Amino acid sequence: MLGSSEVRGKASLDTVYEMGKNDFCVAYGCNHHRAYGATCTFFTFPEDPEYFQRWTNACKRDVVYESGKRTKWTPSEYQKLCSCHFESDRCPDPKSRKPGNKNKIPTIFSHKEKPKRRRPNKLMIRSHDKLQEPSPTVSSFSESTASVDTVSDTTNQHESLQESLRVVEAPERNGHDYLQTLSDRKSFQNFEDLSSSDPDFTKFFNSVQKDSKIYQEMCSKNQIFKMEVIQQNKQLFNFYTGLDLDVFNSLFTYLQRKASSMQYFHGERTTYVQPFNLDGYGVKRKPGVTRQLSLQEEFFSVLYRLQTGHLLEECSLRFGVSSSQFSRNFTTWINLLSMELELLCKNAEPDEDVGLASCFKPFPNLRVILDCTELFSETPSSVEYHKQTHSNYKHHSTIKFLVGIHPSGAVTYISKAYPGKSSDKQITQESLDLIDSLIPGQKVMVDRGFTIEEDLPCGVKLVIPSFKGASRQQLTANELSKSKVISRARVHVERCMRRIKSFNILRQELKLSQVDVYEQIFKTCAYLVNFQNPYLKSDDYGVSELKHNADT
Repeated sequence: MLGSSEVRGKASLDTVYEMGKNDFCVAYGCNHHRAYGATCTFFTFPEDPEYFQRWTNACKRDVVYESGKRTKWTPSEYQKLCSCHFESDRCPDPKSRKPGNKNKIPTIFSHKEKPKRRRPNKLMIRSHDKLQEPSPTVSSFSESTASVDTVSDTTNQHESLQESLRVVEAPERNGHDYLQTLSDRKSFQNFEDLSSSDPDFTKFFNSVQKDSKIYQEMCSKNQIFKMEVIQQNKQLFNFYTGLDLDVFNSLFTYLQRKASSMQYFHGERTTYVQPFNLDGYGVKRKPGVTRQLSLQEEFFSVLYRLQTGHLLEECSLRFGVSSSQFSRNFTTWINLLSMELELLCKNAEPDEDVGLASCFKPFPNLRVILDCTELFSETPSSVEYHKQTHSNYKHHSTIKFLVGIHPSGAVTYISKAYPGKSSDKQITQESLDLIDSLIPGQKVMVDRGFTIEEDLPCGVKLVIPSFKGASRQQLTANELSKSKVISRARVHVERCMRRIKSFNILRQELKLSQVDVYEQIFKTCAYLVNFQNPYLKSDDYGVSELKHNADT
């Protein structure tokens, strides 16, 4: 046994009370440490086997598993117990070297502290005293209602009823609703006699009960962020959703039919199609518990999170639902929005020269302006994945998207998500759905680095700024003038990118747990820009100069 004198007797008495800077107490719940300024004395466990075991049992450091198995704890010769666990008159003397000096039992531990008695609530005491009296409130109330029939008496009845209900309900909030005295029974008997004898009072009491029920329902619903309140302020509604109220309602009307029949995300269980139940009228009813938020409120909550970027827990608290329920709503809606908005906006061709800025008019038949954007993500723990996601341009792990913008400013194409190491040319080459949609005679505007002219269909022209390369020192005058015109037009692409990234959920690092839905999140944010106020204006200044430079 470690506490025996044969094992522990080798330590000299000079080292038993040695106070090193790393001394700490092993008692459960005690954080006294010599290095952190503890002024108490630290004692090693006694050599006497009996007191060694009694000190060990007093510390209660045995490990008990859920299965009931217990692992006994035995202190080492270097572990110590501080003097704070001994009574003042039963503490070992730190200066004594007598063998029986430690034959004292520690008794002060956190697991032995008695819980402090809670003082009774004054409201509970007053309410209990009132209940012991013969209930003068209800009896006086019955006498007053029997003698007076005016409107003012109805007000007095209401006040008296509130007082009587207040007296009765006070103990229920403190857990004493099971107590009922004889005076309580008489009070309720008088109350029932009054209700049966006075029809006006019965009507009044029923209305009070109805109002009380409505109030309790309002209090029970812990939703603190209501759409009907926010939409009263159009500016505030736009701040939380990024859309005007009229646009929001129109978009929801378009999505409502499919949203009413969509199946909510439940992980792997969502892979099969679950048929809806039919109610008594033959209408399909969604399975599961009753929806806490309406479809419109769910749509509003999704836009709210995209726009504000709040955490899942904060959003669930604001909308009065659980975190898991809000997560299911968000995942389901974000998949629906990404698909439906992509069908509306992908490869769309607005009317020619309608709403075009003057900088794009020198480029007739311009179909799309392409550019890539990167968004920060968490660094993967795997070295291989870290190499794929690390961006030499951002010096960070990123996710990359190819964005296609129409000259009118509308977002018409979003590629799949790619790791940050992917090049612009590689992403464009793999975006076959975009390349196949181009027809001869159209133009594609890109930046330097998109050397994809040979990848475009025959007859599609690539508009790209000139670059001198390694064989010459500078651009010609015509090349410089043409590059200025292209750059002046491409600068609006950066405005579109800034508008997309105005959704605060994209300004945060992508969590690796969200990688399955991040592509849908970015697509939804990008296509929602088309429903916001336009950032391009159809101006007329400088058109002739730009067209001349483009032709030359």
